[in-house]
Amino acid sequence: MKLTLPDIRFVQGVGKHAVAWLIALAPAQELDARVRRLPTTHGLRHFSNGISGLSKISGTEHEAIFAQILGCFHGIVPDDAVRAVTALFDFFHIAQFECQSDNTLDGLGEALSRFHSLKNPDNYNTKATERLHIDLAKYAFRSTNKRDFVEQMCSGLERRESVFWFATCLAWQNSRVFDACLSQFSSAHGPVVLAKEPDCRRVMLGALRISYGVQDLKADLFNSLIDWHRIKRHRGYQPHLSNDVQHALDRLADVRTWNHAKFYTPDLQTEAAPDTLSIAYASPTRRRFDPVLVNVQGDEWSQRCVRIGRLQAIFKVPMALEQPLFGHHLPSHLASVVWYTAIPSQPNRVNGMFHVELARSTNGAIQTGIVEVLNIRRACQLIPKFGRDKVDKPLHSGNIMDAYSSFYVDNRGHKDAYRSIY
Repeated sequence: MKLTLPDIRFVQGVGKHAVAWLIALAPAQELDARVRRLPTTHGLRHFSNGISGLSKISGTEHEAIFAQILGCFHGIVPDDAVRAVTALFDFFHIAQFECQSDNTLDGLGEALSRFHSLKNPDNYNTKATERLHIDLAKYAFRSTNKRDFVEQMCSGLERRESVFWFATCLAWQNSRVFDACLSQFSSAHGPVVLAKEPDCRRVMLGALRISYGVQDLKADLFNSLIDWHRIKRHRGYQPHLSNDVQHALDRLADVRTWNHAKFYTPDLQTEAAPDTLSIAYASPTRRRFDPVLVNVQGDEWSQRCVRIGRLQAIFKVPMALEQPLFGHHLPSHLASVVWYTAIPSQPNRVNGMFHVELARSTNGAIQTGIVEVLNIRRACQLIPKFGRDKVDKPLHSGNIMDAYSSFYVDNRGHKDAYRSIY
C-alpha cells in the first residue's frame, strides 16, 4: 500500500488542505457569491449556500468542490496559488486513469514538477483494488445463506473463476476476447435516449422564440437544409433550396419539442467499464438550457472536432413535413444551439481551463445553428469568467449564462470530461 496513491488520502488529505488554503486567501463573500451562481449541470452538485461556511465536509462533497472551484478562484486569489492547486488537481485526475500511456505519464510527471514530489503512484489509485473488495467480499457474501458463509463464499468464488476461464477458452477458440463485465448500458439502448413522445406536441414558432429563445428557426433550418441536401456554397452567392423543399419550409409553423436528452458516453480507456450517463436540458419550465459538446466532424472524435453549443430546443418538425423537407433519409431529433468559439489548443496558464466566448458573425449577431442530437456527445459545464470584478447580486444560477459572454470550460467536472478535454 505504500506504493499506492489512495484517493481518500488526496481528497480528505492534501486536496482538502489545498482548497482550504485557497478559501482562506479568497474573500469569503465574493467566493460564495460566485459558487452560488454557477450554472447547474447534471452530475455536479450545486452549492446554493456557497462553500466557505461548510464544516465536516465529506469526501464526496470535497470531490464536488474540486470539480468546479478553480474557475471561481481565478481573479480573486494570487495566480501562483491557483497554479499550484491546478497542478495538484491535474496529478489527481491523471492518476485515476485505469490505463496509462507515455503521453499520460509525461503529463503526470509534468504536473508533479509543477507542484512537488508525491512519490511514485505505481498503482495509480485505490479504486481499482476497492472493486475487488466489493466483488470478492460483498457480492460473495450476499450470494450465501448467511450460515457458514466463509466456506460458501470461497466455493462460490472458485466456481466463478472456473466459469471465467472456461468462457475465456471458448472465446479464444472462436478468435474472440471474452469480456466478463460488459457495459451495462451498451446493449440496452443507443448513445442517445429521448422519450418516445414529445413533452410538447405543438409549439408555435412565436412561442419557441419567447419561451425557448430560438430567434429564427426557419433561417437556421434553411442553412441546415443547404448542408443536408449538399448544395454547394459559393462566395458572394446565396444558395437556394429546391422549390418543393422551400415550399415545405414556408409551411412550417410549429414543431414538437423534448425537454431533455440522455447521453451515454463510452469509457475512453476501458472497454468493459460502464458508460457515463449525462443529461442535458432544454426546458422552458425549468428555465434551464445546458451547454453541450457537439461533434462537428462526423465520425472523428478529438478536441479539434468538438465545439460547444448551448441547447435552446430539442425538436422535430411535424411528420407531414419531414419527408418534403429532408427527403427519404430522415434525420433523428434536431437541436437548436447557440454556438461558442472553438476550444483553443492551449488552456489558461493559471487554472488549466479552456476559454471560450459566444461566437458572433461579422455583423455582430450571435451565431446559432441546427445539429442532429446524435452528434451531441454529452452535457458540459461552463464557468463564467468572473475576473477580478464582483459578481452582480441579482444574478443566480438560472440566469448567469445569459449575463456573461466569456466562459471557462470545466474540464474537471468528470473523469470523462478531463480525458476528452485535456
